[in-house]
Amino acid sequence: YLLMTLGPAFLFLSVAEARPGPWARRLIVFGRVPFFYYVMHLVVIHAFAILAVVLLGRPWTDMVLDTFVIREPHLQDYGFSLPVVYGVWVAVVVLLYPACRWFAQLKRERTDWWWLSYL
Repeated sequence: YLLMTLGPAFLFLSVAEARPGPWARRLIVFGRVPFFYYVMHLVVIHAFAILAVVLLGRPWTDMVLDTFVIREPHLQDYGFSLPVVYGVWVAVVVLLYPACRWFAQLKRERTDWWWLSYL
């Protein structure tokens, strides 16, 4: 299984790295600020989840969990199809691109802030 999935990925990366185009330059922005993107995507996805619950007519407090999500009886019928999940994923990436680009520029300009290198 690993060879079947990692092999084509490594082949794609070797070809994509040889000729960086406009898409590669856009993706490099995320690679320059991985921790920032990770933290911000959690915030944005949780905000989307709360918005989705409210739009479905439920209280936003349904998203505050006391136990594991599978054991929550009021969330048993909550969820979306895979195309919707992919749409949310694309929306989150597109929404976070300007923030990641701004933060990458901030890291590049503010070399006197030593702690930025850890983000």
